[in-house]
Amino acid sequence: MRRWRESSLSDRDNGGTVAASSDTRDLESDAYGDVGAETTRGGGAGEGGMGGGNVGTECRDTGNAGQENAANRVRIFMRIAYDGRGFHGFAYQPEVRTVAGVLSDAFDAMSCSHSSIVCAGRTDAGVHAKGQVVHVDVDEAFSPRNLAGSLNRMLAPEVVIREAGMAPPDFHARYSATARSYRYTILNSWMPDPLMVHRVWHVREPLDVRSMRMAADCILGAHDFSAFCRRRKGESPGTPIVREVFRSELIVSFPDDQAEGRVLMLDISGGSFCHQMVKSLVGTYVEVGRGRLTPADVYCLLQSPAGSRVSTLAPSAGLCLMRVDYDGCELRDEYCSFDGRTGRLDAAGHNIRA
Repeated sequence: MRRWRESSLSDRDNGGTVAASSDTRDLESDAYGDVGAETTRGGGAGEGGMGGGNVGTECRDTGNAGQENAANRVRIFMRIAYDGRGFHGFAYQPEVRTVAGVLSDAFDAMSCSHSSIVCAGRTDAGVHAKGQVVHVDVDEAFSPRNLAGSLNRMLAPEVVIREAGMAPPDFHARYSATARSYRYTILNSWMPDPLMVHRVWHVREPLDVRSMRMAADCILGAHDFSAFCRRRKGESPGTPIVREVFRSELIVSFPDDQAEGRVLMLDISGGSFCHQMVKSLVGTYVEVGRGRLTPADVYCLLQSPAGSRVSTLAPSAGLCLMRVDYDGCELRDEYCSFDGRTGRLDAAGHNIRA
C-alpha cells in the first residue's frame, strides 16, 4: 500500500523547515535556477501544482482547452527512470533537450491534453534517475496503463515509465514527498572502465575509505548545510540552509571485472536537498579520502558554515536519484494494486511497472 504525506501551504513557504515538513523549497537533484519542480512551458501558471500554480520555472501547459478541460482531467503519478546523459536536466528549458520536454512532446504526440508535469526533484544536466516521481493531470479518457505503454514505446530506453497509476487530486509529487534517496558511484581504480564512464566518477588515487566513512557520519541529522549549497539569486548569504539527513552510508564493492580497483557507492537520504548539496558532499568526501581534508574539517563546515563554501564539486555522471518516499496518508488499494511479486495489474489497469 503506497502512502504519502499531505502538506500545507505554510509548509511550502517555510524555507528553513527541515525534513519534518515535506518540502523545503530547494529540492536537490542539483536543480538549476529557481526552486520549483513544476515543468510546464510557455506563459501562465501551471495547473499541476497545489495551492495555485507554479512556484518555479514556468514553461507551458499543453492543454489546448485550458481551464475548460480541468474538470475532465484526472491526476496520475508515474515513477520513471532515465539516462541523464542526453538531457540538460529534468526541468524544461528553452532550446535545449530536457526530460520534462520530451515527456511533454510525447503527450502532445498522443493528443493527450495535460497540465504541468510536476516532479519530486529536478535533476541537473547529466544526472540520472531510477525512481523519479512525477504527477500530471490528463484527460480522463487516457488510462495510466495505456499512457505508460505508449510513453515507453516512444521514449525507451532513454526514458522509461516504471510505474503509473491513478492518484487523488491532492497528491503532489513534490510537496507530498517525505524522503528522497540518492546514490553516488565512484570507480576508485588506476584504470578507467569504458563501460562505466557515464555512470561513475573515476578517481585514480587510492582513497581512505575509513576516513570517508567518518566524514559521511558527520552529516547525519539536521544541520546548516550552507557550505555545501549553491544559493539562489538574491538570497542573503547569512540565511541558514537547514536540512535533515536520515541516512549517509559508504558501501564498497569489488566487482570481478575490477581486479585492480573497487566501486564506492555513497547513499544519502533526507527530506530535501539544496542546490548542488549531494555533489558538494561527495566532492568533499573524496578530498577527505585523498588526505587533503579530515573528517574534523567536515564537522567544522557544518558547525561554522558562515562564509565557507566547499570547492570540489563531484561530476554529475555518478549521481542518481534512486527513490522518493511518501508517508503519512494511505492511498487506497484501488489506486495502487500492482503486485510486485507477480507483475500482475489490477482489472482496471491502474498501475503498470516496466
